[in-house]
Amino acid sequence: RDPEAARGYFQRASDHQPGWADVHHRLGRLAMQAGENAAAAQHLDQAMAINPDYLAARLDRVETILSGAPGVLEDHFNRLRQLAPAELAADVEDLDSLIVASNREAAVDLIGQLRAQLRSVHRERRAQAEQHLRDQKADEALVILDDVMEECGRFPDLLHLAGLAWAQKGDALKAEDHFREALGHNPRFVRARVNLGLALMDQMRLGDAEAEFLAVLDIVEDHPLALAALEELGVVSESPGGRHDR
Repeated sequence: RDPEAARGYFQRASDHQPGWADVHHRLGRLAMQAGENAAAAQHLDQAMAINPDYLAARLDRVETILSGAPGVLEDHFNRLRQLAPAELAADVEDLDSLIVASNREAAVDLIGQLRAQLRSVHRERRAQAEQHLRDQKADEALVILDDVMEECGRFPDLLHLAGLAWAQKGDALKAEDHFREALGHNPRFVRARVNLGLALMDQMRLGDAEAEFLAVLDIVEDHPLALAALEELGVVSESPGGRHDR
C-alpha cells in the first residue's frame, strides 16, 4: 500500500544481504511500477546474476527492454523461452510473434498475463509438492520445489516445504538449513521455527531446540506443538506467554 516505503525496506535488506536475489527482484518490480525502467533493469540484472534461472525476473527484464531500458532483448527472450514451463510455451511463442511485429503494447499486455499464469503454475506445483509430502514421496516433492524456487525465488513457504521433505528423508541437517533460510526471510514464520526445533532435536542439539521452541511461545502463546516439545525436553511453562524455566 506504500510502494516507496516498501522500496526503502527492501533496499535496507539488500544492503544487509546483497546476495538475496528475491529482494533485487522485488526492488525491480517496484521500480517498474514507478516507471523507472532503467533502475528496474539494474535490480533485475542483479537478481539474475545471482540466479540466472530466475524466470520471473527474466520475464520482467524483457518488459523493461520493451519499455525502453537498455538491454539485449534477443538474449533475454531466448533464455526466457528455455526456462518457461511447458504450460506457458504457447504464450511465450505468441509473445515472440508480437515482439517481431513490433507490437509493444500487446506484448506488454501478454507479459502481464504470463506473469499471472506463472504464479498459477507455481501454486499448482506447490500443491503437487504438498501432496507428494502427504504421500511420503519426498524425492518427488524436492524435484518440484527445486524447479519452482529456481523459477520464482526462494520464498519462505517453499523453503519450509523443502525442509519438511529433507526431514522426511531423514536428513535433519539439510532440513535445518532450509528452515533457517526460511526464517531468514521471515523470523516470525512459526511453522518453520517449530520444525527447526524438531530438526535440532533429531540431531540431539537439545539446548538449541529448546531455544527455538521458547521463541515460538514468544510469538504464539500456548502453541501446542512447542509446549509438547518443551515438555518432552523437560521444560515447563510458568504462565501463558510468560517466562519458561526448567
